[in-house]
Amino acid sequence: MADSRRGPRWLVWLLLALGALTRLVRFLTHRRTRLARVDATALTAGYETNDMSVGSVVGLGVGLLMTLVVIVLAMSWLQLRLAGPPAQTEPSQGVANLPAEALPAEPRLETTPGETIARVRATEQQRLHSFGWVNRETGTVRIPIEQAMDLIVQRGLPVDASGAEDAREVTLPSDSSSGRVEQRVWP
Repeated sequence: MADSRRGPRWLVWLLLALGALTRLVRFLTHRRTRLARVDATALTAGYETNDMSVGSVVGLGVGLLMTLVVIVLAMSWLQLRLAGPPAQTEPSQGVANLPAEALPAEPRLETTPGETIARVRATEQQRLHSFGWVNRETGTVRIPIEQAMDLIVQRGLPVDASGAEDAREVTLPSDSSSGRVEQRVWP
């Protein structure tokens, strides 16, 4: 049977662990204060003479330079070891010695740059300024653009006869609907 004066063992261990943790935190956060000792030579010079020596700065620079050289040599050795020596190629003869009829790889979309667009534009201009059939079965024809504009000026645009009153009414998408709902607008 456990002695009632001692209490549970886990509580004792917990208190010991908390005490040790508290001492560790105090030890790590405790800052030792040092009294500033001023050297007599520093007082006569007017500045700290023993902050940093020039020799240690030069030594650090030389050490960094030597480390850089070792790293570059190690990387070069690794590249040669893993990839092998560079492939031997013949020196380039220049652009002058290329065959005159060298074509680019397939697919060649334009053999002569600009030729295709010039052909398309010429075809469009020919269609705009000439007569022709659009659909023979329905009797639809194409007339030159200048004559079409003159006919529209003379005759006016066609108007829907069934909705002569509503011809002035326009339906537009409402502002907040992102085009999903139309609202009627009177000009």
